[in-house]
Amino acid sequence: MAMKVATYEEYSFDSLNTYAGIDCIVTLDLLKELFPTLVSEQKYNSWDGKQYIETRAPPILTELLSIKTLALEFTCDLRIVGMCYDIQANKVLDERMQRDIDSTKDRIFAAVGKEIPLSGNGLVSFLYLEKGFKSPIRTAKDDDSASGDALLALYEEHKLEWLMDIKRCQDLTSMHNGFVKTYIDDYVKNDGRIHCQYHLNGTSSHRISSSDPNMLNMPSAFKDYGYGLRNLYTSTPGYTLLAFDFSSCEVKVLAAICRDPNMIHACVNNYDFHSFSAAMIMGIPYEEFLARKGEPEFKKARQDAKAVTFGILYGSSVGGVAYGLGVSVGEAQAIIDSYFNAFPLVKEFIDKAHKEALANEFVFSPLGQRKAQFGAHPMFRGSAVYNGSMRNAQNVQIQGPASTLGLICFAMLNRALKDIGGRAVLTVYDSVEFEVPYGREAEAVEMAFYYLDDWPVENFEFLDFPIGCDGELGPTFGTLKHVHRGISQEECEAILAETYEEYMPINHREYLEGH
Repeated sequence: MAMKVATYEEYSFDSLNTYAGIDCIVTLDLLKELFPTLVSEQKYNSWDGKQYIETRAPPILTELLSIKTLALEFTCDLRIVGMCYDIQANKVLDERMQRDIDSTKDRIFAAVGKEIPLSGNGLVSFLYLEKGFKSPIRTAKDDDSASGDALLALYEEHKLEWLMDIKRCQDLTSMHNGFVKTYIDDYVKNDGRIHCQYHLNGTSSHRISSSDPNMLNMPSAFKDYGYGLRNLYTSTPGYTLLAFDFSSCEVKVLAAICRDPNMIHACVNNYDFHSFSAAMIMGIPYEEFLARKGEPEFKKARQDAKAVTFGILYGSSVGGVAYGLGVSVGEAQAIIDSYFNAFPLVKEFIDKAHKEALANEFVFSPLGQRKAQFGAHPMFRGSAVYNGSMRNAQNVQIQGPASTLGLICFAMLNRALKDIGGRAVLTVYDSVEFEVPYGREAEAVEMAFYYLDDWPVENFEFLDFPIGCDGELGPTFGTLKHVHRGISQEECEAILAETYEEYMPINHREYLEGH
């Protein structure tokens, strides 16, 4: 159970006034000391591919004024408004899931002839010592595994239904404990909404994070079990939930930064990037690759290309790529080399990031966000700290701008939607969710496409093609349906009618009956 955190309304007005006053005094004293550093343009050695050129890094204050203040306004709105939660539906699911868990346990115990542990070391002992099964999967510590994947593999081998029931019980228990059982007591406030905290400085790559609860970790659909946990997160009755997300944002930010023509070509034409990169590595036309992507050789080529792309985006080592693909380090290096042959300017970008980290012990993104790289100091050379710093130098220049681009665009869209009664309720990585009044959905969709597609190109020098975005609407997080640019209000209402036929949130029922 999450620890209850005292909130402002639980303190007296005088106590809050004193706290706020002291906070302001201390902040102003700190600002006086730090201001010269905040506005200075620090010397920076920029690598042009052949030599270092002395330039200046943008002042820290620039990022604060152009990004953090706007992002803070947005995240404050998110926290104040919160997301509507269907309390009655939670209680229905709670009872149903508990019955399901209990009946699943009964089936397991009847099948094996006694009560057994359904997780942990007790289950491992039962499966591999008492029953004599051979473990199909090993843990990171090279122990026998009783994970869901291990249970699936055991079922495929032995065809014993109680193995699948154990997996079902594990999944249901995890769902129930994490998102249903005590969720209302832990996270839902008296207004029936979740007001989680968002942290602008919670990660090393400038990505946003959240807590109490972590709304970046939304529950899976678990469709196989028939539980629509995402339907518990709803729009306020009288409003529609509108969700938008950027398409492959980090890949497109990498393309915009490194300016590799092949990568830009794929982004501008909205290709499936992993298929395109695999086709480039294989030296065949993209259309031919798509026509044969179901063949084993081509499926593996796409998997390899995808692993390298994400390795670059997230700063993985060659060993990390090798582990992910299940190949040797030498084989992984060969795949990476082929990738860089297809996208040579990506390699130049990585080399530049590493050179500048070494020369300056910090790097900054196209949006002016800094990240110290103290591990780049020569004393750490050859160590894990040094290698991690090199990878982070490239990672922060991709993940940082991708996340920040989203925050700024979402903040601008939030301001615009307020004019028609809309309000931001949630952001999850590269996506944002709003609720807008009934009858204003089409207007909201057009605003969203403008601020996510057109506005970034108009306002960011490093970006000269749209990232691209996808939009959906519906009454709950689990009933969202696709929308397109230029959609009419009649089409929006038809989508809503369809979703309400599929699932009617309990907290919407009374409102709709009265209207």
